[in-house]
Parts: sequence; C-alpha cells; structure tokens
Amino acid sequence: DFARRVGRWNFERIIPAHLNAPIRAGPGDWLRAWYFLEDKTLDLEKLLPAPIRRAEPTDGDLRLLREVSQTLVESGVTAPPGSKVKTFF
Repeated sequence: DFARRVGRWNFERIIPAHLNAPIRAGPGDWLRAWYFLEDKTLDLEKLLPAPIRRAEPTDGDLRLLREVSQTLVESGVTAPPGSKVKTFF
C-alpha cells in the first residue's frame, strides 16, 4: 500500500536515505522498483544471496545494538523495551 500511495505523487527525483542523490525518477519508475512485491509466486527469500539468508548477528553486533538501545533510553529518546508507548493520534 505504501508504494502505491507514493506512486500517486507527482515527483521527478528521489533522494534515498543514503543521500547519494538525487536520482531522476518519477512515479512510474518508483512503481516498477516495487513491482516484485506484487508477484505472489516469487519467493522473496531466494532474492537474497545465501550468506545473507543464513546470517546470524555476532556478539559484537548484539552488544552494539544493546548499547545503542540503552543510550537512547537513558537520554529519553525512546521508552524502555517492553514499556507501553503513548500515541499522539
């Protein structure tokens, strides 16, 4: 649904999160990039290289994520894991 909603917008460029931009693209380009999600016969797992499919986080990866989480909680940016978060809507 997200891809279709954005595909209805009138745009000429896309600025990706990595900011290597701008990319000249319009709604048709955007929708073609997401088309594979519409193919119900496609096994999305097979699109990933085997090493990525089997990837397990390392102890160092998990330690880093825990430290980042703790820092965000301590600074008040996020709520502690498992706590109820208030919504403003």
